[in-house]
Amino acid sequence: MEEETAQTIKHDSIRRQWDDQNHKWYFSIVDIIDVTTLSSDPRNYWKVFKNRLKNSQKKGQNELVSKCNQLKMRASDGKFYLTDVADEKIILEIIKLVSPENVSSFEQYFSNLEHPKNSYQGEPLVCSFLEEKTYPQSDMDEANFMLMVDGYRTNDSLIVKAFIAGVNLKNISIFATRNTLTIEGTRFSARQDLVESYLQELYWGKFSRTIDLPNEIKTKEIEVEENSGLLTIKLPLVDKNIPKKIMRMRTI
Repeated sequence: MEEETAQTIKHDSIRRQWDDQNHKWYFSIVDIIDVTTLSSDPRNYWKVFKNRLKNSQKKGQNELVSKCNQLKMRASDGKFYLTDVADEKIILEIIKLVSPENVSSFEQYFSNLEHPKNSYQGEPLVCSFLEEKTYPQSDMDEANFMLMVDGYRTNDSLIVKAFIAGVNLKNISIFATRNTLTIEGTRFSARQDLVESYLQELYWGKFSRTIDLPNEIKTKEIEVEENSGLLTIKLPLVDKNIPKKIMRMRTI
């Protein structure tokens, strides 16, 4: 089993992405499951196993899921889908539970990975800025169109605005890292009485936009409001020029 696993890993069947901010790799958990278990349905395997981890009474196991993130990674059809990912440490903990005989092979695989010079394999890591993390479903379809936005800077914040007329706020998801902002949503079309379409210019379906921010922001202090279909997101800036208080020395 180990020899077969090591060969599969060598052929780059596991999708991964480098995080420049934290200087570490993130790996697709479904691909890890596919390699270690040889399951005919690794996505469903991980779905069931993840629920077991969440409900586990064993110390540390239910924390594994909360330490996972999501990335948009390219699938076999060429499209990007949100996929559960984890770093090397969490991946090894998962492998110890699902296939302990493969731990040494993956330790060797991880040790051979280097800092990438140019190895873009996905989209920026996105985490909810809400206190309680919430993530979209992993099988979310690729966005049908790009959301158009305006962005500008004030003295202490970045402001991003977007028109979302006709979209229920329950169907809007906003994610942020220190240097990126992602807005995703769905505008549903109510056309039950449609007999024939003679004109169609409005955008319906899923939309998405990821923005690289020019300055570092405070992710836990983001403010969002909506007024007459205009979405406004306020992103407070990190003030790197705030003086630090040092210990006062007494002279003798």
